[in-house]
Amino acid sequence: MSRQALFFAAFVLACGDTPKSTDTGFDDAFADADDSGWKPDGIPDADADTDTDADADADGGPSTYLGWEVDGAVDYQSTLNGSTLCDALVGFAGPAYVGECDGCDFAFRVIGNIENAGDSTADCHLDPRLSFVADTTFDDFIISHADVRWVTNSTGLDYQIYNALSVGYSYYHPDYGNFDGPYWFTAHHDEAEFDSSFSRDGNEVAWTFHVENVSATNEGEAHVDTCGAELIDTSVAAAGGESVEQTIPCDGIQVDIWEVTTSSSDAFTITVDTVADAPSFDPFIIVNNSATGCVDTYADDGFACTNPPPTYECPAAEVTSGPATYEIIVGSLGDCSDEVVTYGLSIASEEEGLALVLIDDNAERFINFSWQSNVTDTSACATIYESAKPEDATVCTPVAADASIDLDEGSDDTGVEDTGVEDTGGL
Repeated sequence: MSRQALFFAAFVLACGDTPKSTDTGFDDAFADADDSGWKPDGIPDADADTDTDADADADGGPSTYLGWEVDGAVDYQSTLNGSTLCDALVGFAGPAYVGECDGCDFAFRVIGNIENAGDSTADCHLDPRLSFVADTTFDDFIISHADVRWVTNSTGLDYQIYNALSVGYSYYHPDYGNFDGPYWFTAHHDEAEFDSSFSRDGNEVAWTFHVENVSATNEGEAHVDTCGAELIDTSVAAAGGESVEQTIPCDGIQVDIWEVTTSSSDAFTITVDTVADAPSFDPFIIVNNSATGCVDTYADDGFACTNPPPTYECPAAEVTSGPATYEIIVGSLGDCSDEVVTYGLSIASEEEGLALVLIDDNAERFINFSWQSNVTDTSACATIYESAKPEDATVCTPVAADASIDLDEGSDDTGVEDTGVEDTGGL
């Protein structure tokens, strides 16, 4: 499937899996956190942690906390469009992690369990890297802290971060199998642009993490029927003709629909170009044939735009299907220099008198399009035990949690339906 066809088949704002997906400009705190995740050289095999020389780290690492234990809790709250999804209290515990952890003042291999599901709905899914509750993708969690940590960002640049709380994990990919890791997600550091915190008072630690993700959902294109065919860019060079100018929102959610009726077998070419001294964008054309009810032609990149966007080109669509009434859909694939952009539209043909008529200005491009706002807040606490945990020890209560919930009296029945792995926006 071509990159253009992928765009129409899977339009999800705030995701960048297709080369021409629309950038909403929303900050993704999960992705930002990942960019500063700890990625040491020679990532150790998660299954071989106990073989690591625990006495090798003179400046922090396993020799500092060997034999310690941790016991704690996470209050996990999430909403979708303001309505509760998750309202859960998680208990977690585990022994010291003895794998490589340069500069760490503590690191623990932990397992989380939902102790109280509260008002969670059946659609609740706890992100494993925030809750330590494993799912079919993420497992083998490590919670660690270092005053100074070297990290590598997405461009390969190494730099230091300070007061760094990191979560290690392994993951499973359905096509490629298990990746033991550990791989690291930075849940907090002092210069983080995402909303988080970490504090330590002796052997009592606490942290928070907040993320807001905005995405879009829809039930498919409202004006496009490929009739089972693959959308392939067949754009040609600009063909000239008298141009009319029109504006359109650049976010890709609305389109303009034009109409032209031909009476001869002569081919015609529709050209869409950006306008000099006007905001630029990356336009596309879809031509529907009313006689078949199907897409006739799709055009995306065919010639250099008059006012070029940062990437890609402008389209021209040649139609050779003979006499019919055609719908010409003009829309945006992004690369916007403004919220509203201007394009020039022209038609060229041997047939005289062809006229383009705007029949739907700023038409809704998608069926049942809606914005989805997902907010996740976690508040966690833990007690570090430098020897075996006392039998009468009690579990701390996160600041945001219901203090009436006793983690030591938790139930195996979480009340939360296992709905599988949820896309959390790139954590």
